[in-house]
Formats: sequence, structure tokens, C-alpha cells
Amino acid sequence: MLQRLALFLALFALSCTALNECKTYSSDKCTGAITTSETCRTACEKVEGLCCPDFKTSTTDGVDSYKCNCRDTESGSGSQNRDLCQDSDYSGAFSVRASLTCALLVISAQFLL
Repeated sequence: MLQRLALFLALFALSCTALNECKTYSSDKCTGAITTSETCRTACEKVEGLCCPDFKTSTTDGVDSYKCNCRDTESGSGSQNRDLCQDSDYSGAFSVRASLTCALLVISAQFLL
């Protein structure tokens, strides 16, 4: 029983951990808001050591929010793709998918416990 609970908590933490906010991004290698493709590229290079940003903007009710992913190739078909930051109010396919994953984990926990 305790092993199942520990497994659930580990899966939940991995799937539902929020990313850093782009608007207030800070790390030991790069500090400052990530609000443009250029600042996303700089952060990818300094923080992840990857060349190629995948920067997205979402606007809801006149408020912009951002998402920055880092890849190791321009085409995106490389073996490394890392999420660097995403604003909590960003509305894109990934944020919906992540929310659904978290919800499914919570529901699945009922059957594990």
C-alpha cells in the first residue's frame, strides 16, 4: 500500500510540476524575463547548452504569456527537447495536455490506493 502511494506521488510530481514562469525567469546561469525569441535563444544556450529555441506566445484578454522550449536542432527532430519555462496563463496544446495528464494521475490514484 505504501509502495503504491510512493509511486503515485513520484509520478504526480514528475507530471504536474509547474515550469518556471517565463515572465519572471531566473536561474543560476541566466536571469531575466523570457519574452522574445531572442531571449529564449539566449536562455537555451546558457542554461541548457542547446542551440535552438522554440518560442511561443499566447494572448488572452489582451495579456501576453510565453513558452520557451530548447532543442538541439533547428528542425526539432533532434534527440533533445527541453521545456525551459511556461507562464501559468499560457494557453496552448501542451498546457491542456499537461493538465489532462495530472487529472488522469489523480483519478488513477483512486484505483491504486
